[in-house]
Amino acid sequence: MDATEKKTMFDKVKNYFADKFKTIVEVKEKFEELLLVDGTTKVTVEPSLEIGSAIALYDAEGNPIPAPAGAYELQDGRVIVVEVDGVIAAINDKVAEEELEETPASNDEASKVKELIERIETVSKYAESVKEDFKKVNEDLKAENVALRSEVADLTKFVKETLETLLAEPAKEPVQKFSNPFGSAKGNNYLQTINKK
Repeated sequence: MDATEKKTMFDKVKNYFADKFKTIVEVKEKFEELLLVDGTTKVTVEPSLEIGSAIALYDAEGNPIPAPAGAYELQDGRVIVVEVDGVIAAINDKVAEEELEETPASNDEASKVKELIERIETVSKYAESVKEDFKKVNEDLKAENVALRSEVADLTKFVKETLETLLAEPAKEPVQKFSNPFGSAKGNNYLQTINKK
């Protein structure tokens, strides 16, 4: 294998893995950072601000931790509701919540029934959303599995071709020179000179 073929093989390997690692880096960066109403607390939402997405806060060392259950008001007035640690259950407009709080309860039983119906509707919407999200995630995982299998097949083919090319190159025996100090012409003359004396 001459120098040009070696360089071509090296470039082929380098470009193959550069493309693969570029794809991995692009996939990892799908998240959204938002500030809470205090202006300093950051929240990370993955992949985007929607029901069923993961939500994380940061501890004192700057490590992400799942957001505990509660309500988190963003700077734009929206309120993120977390019922299970680290999972967005609802996203509400602040105005709508204030209007609901200001509405006087005319009848305790009627307001309890209304609240119960709203909770049932919210849970139903959330369950439907989670079901759709899991369905989408499942489909995405299947597609990713197919893509990964294809990449593994490509990598196997690439490695096989590369190894076959390298193994097809004839082995070169190392050149070994042995010197015999007693077999050289100068050495014999020296021995003959000593024997004559």
